[in-house]
Amino acid sequence: GCLRPMAASSAKAPGRWEAVRKNDGFIAQLAARRKLAQDHAQRIYMPARALLRWGALQTPRHAEPLDLFTADLVLVAATFRLGDFLKYNVGTDDGVLGFVALGVTLLANWTHLLAYRARFEASSVVHRLADMVEGIAAAAAAHNVAPNLEALENGQLRNVVGFCIMGRLVHVLRRVELVAVHAWGKAVDRDRDTLGAALRGLKLLVLETVCLVVCLFLPTPKAIFLGLLCTWALQALLAYAPLVLSSVRWCRPRSKGVPMHVEFTVHRLSELVMIILGEGILSLVLAESPGGLEDEDVLNCGHVCLPDHLTSAASFAAGFVLLAAFTYSYFRVNPFMRHHHAVRRNSLRGLTWYLLHSVLAVALVGIGVGIKSVHPLALEGTKPKYIALLCGNAAVAVGALALQQVMHPGFRAMWRAPGLRARRLGLFALKLALGGAFLCALSFPPKETRGAALMAYAAVVGAGVAATVAAEKTKAMERALWEKADAGASPKLARRAKSAPAKAADPAQPPVVSVAPKEDDLKAEPQNDDAPTEAHDVEAASTSSSEDEEMDGADVKSAEVAGMCLGTA
Repeated sequence: GCLRPMAASSAKAPGRWEAVRKNDGFIAQLAARRKLAQDHAQRIYMPARALLRWGALQTPRHAEPLDLFTADLVLVAATFRLGDFLKYNVGTDDGVLGFVALGVTLLANWTHLLAYRARFEASSVVHRLADMVEGIAAAAAAHNVAPNLEALENGQLRNVVGFCIMGRLVHVLRRVELVAVHAWGKAVDRDRDTLGAALRGLKLLVLETVCLVVCLFLPTPKAIFLGLLCTWALQALLAYAPLVLSSVRWCRPRSKGVPMHVEFTVHRLSELVMIILGEGILSLVLAESPGGLEDEDVLNCGHVCLPDHLTSAASFAAGFVLLAAFTYSYFRVNPFMRHHHAVRRNSLRGLTWYLLHSVLAVALVGIGVGIKSVHPLALEGTKPKYIALLCGNAAVAVGALALQQVMHPGFRAMWRAPGLRARRLGLFALKLALGGAFLCALSFPPKETRGAALMAYAAVVGAGVAATVAAEKTKAMERALWEKADAGASPKLARRAKSAPAKAADPAQPPVVSVAPKEDDLKAEPQNDDAPTEAHDVEAASTSSSEDEEMDGADVKSAEVAGMCLGTA
């Protein structure tokens, strides 16, 4: 109906109707995507279906309300519980080790669901009940994270691991469903690529679940923490292995797998960072301010207590500035255009970018706890463990952001791009130096360093990092960098894309989503078996691949990166 007025006005504006015709394919695929979601939602049970086929357009996809409730809100509570655990146990080795181990384990509950949602449509009543069971398990696991380490030793730690196992079993059942449908289901529902991806994901999830079960029987909390960290590291290693060994013929997967909705994944991970930063804001708001008005009215005490109140207010503002600086830096460092994103351009760099979110999330939680610990000491000397907590995690966060920035264009383009090369490398070195400046705070004398001074120092350094990122992301700097990165497109890939025969689209397979249809995206796309990634035309693919690796058939797994890295494909 919305097209008729535009068609009627085509005589007055011929170019307008031509734009409608170019968008016709996008509108048709968007309608098919909505119909698929409605069919799933109206049935008690309907088998999960792949969102995308290789070479299809990506139509817009957003987080569903139930996911916001069972995943995002539970993660908010989990990060707050982890923050309390770290604050009460920051002075012990077991406390720091447990914080990192529990952090990556609870975060995996969220990332497993993201990997599934980015590839499959499953919204029937049965699938919604499974989502509720998973949400209950994640909430119960977070509930059992006691602030006191002794309480964890009395059995609560095993409860955390047990409920995490319960959540993993839900994901195992999801992969079993996919295997059953595509191996023994109706012929029209069978798909070799989906079956191969489901089998690989099932193997990794079963292995992770077995490792968690083994952790239940370890004797001490420290051994359990080490077991959880080893489980996460094993999953990351198994994600890297097929990408590193892809040049070996017998290591290559027999199927391309299921393409990932890149823009949905990128936006959901940005929402993850906002959730973690929200924990920092919550910690700052709930922190006790020294010299509060409940002790003495500032209007009555005069100039005697006014400096203390101003110092406390400055400390509070410095904490807010520090969190705002990391928020700005993350969203400026990481592009939201999929053609410039590491997940889209290269499988190894995309996987590294994805895994760095676990490091960044743990570091940001540590920064929030550091603010909550240092701000009450704004008028007196702070403690060495609080200095290390705040500034050490800030340095780790800066390092993670710097690595994420490099992952998008690649090391070679970052180093060799001739345009404004000296300025680009100088600003990058300055950003790393500012990250090292956080570590310089470890040498400050604790008793002589007031909490307000430490907060102000951290805020100034954080603001410097944000200013450096802003200088790196000017239009001239970005143009010079990406001209080099895009110029490295493989001639072999361009010839292969040009000579690839066009295949008929599969009407039974639902398409999926792009945020804003561009003219290049709306061109007819030949379905190339060696297409490097999801949802883009072959011409754009031949001009947007990185300079240091060909995105050929062996690299087609770049759209599977996000799920593989934590045990799902």
